[in-house]
Amino acid sequence: MTDLAHLLLFAGRTARLEDLTRQFRERGNPVDPGTAVLLLTLVAAVVLVAWAIVSFMEFRDRSCAASRPWLLLWSLSRAHGLRLPEIWFLWRLARYQQLTDPALLFLDPERLNAEHAERLGGVELLEPIRARLFAGLEDDDD
Repeated sequence: MTDLAHLLLFAGRTARLEDLTRQFRERGNPVDPGTAVLLLTLVAAVVLVAWAIVSFMEFRDRSCAASRPWLLLWSLSRAHGLRLPEIWFLWRLARYQQLTDPALLFLDPERLNAEHAERLGGVELLEPIRARLFAGLEDDDD
């Protein structure tokens, strides 16, 4: 009984496929120009939407903080809980040291030295920043 049901289902599918492909098999019935234009418009719209999605994703990747050093400085500063005057001081310090990647200030405690802070007028900001960024590090100068 199940073989008969499968045969009937297959016959029904075949009949539907016959109806769909009949237009392409019959030489005397060309494709309507309106249908061809509609099909081309749909294909162009799909390509345009795919291009827009890819462009948007690339834009998001380019605007990521890791690809822009100054945005990375801002993100790291906010993550460490620094206030705006402290962030401004770090920005000026990175510019003073001519760093192309200001995130180095977060990696090297030697970059936050008192001499640079005095020249930039941020001595009072230096110690709180050092304490926040490098808490738990011991001096190995002994």
